[in-house]
Amino acid sequence: RSTINHRRNVALKQLRKEWEKLKHEEQKADTF
Repeated sequence: RSTINHRRNVALKQLRKEWEKLKHEEQKADTF
């Protein structure tokens, strides 16, 4: 059970990282 929880947490962290990168790219495009 804890393994699944851990994997989900890792996946969420990865997703958040990707999301932040995406938002950052959008902001750059907006200022441009």
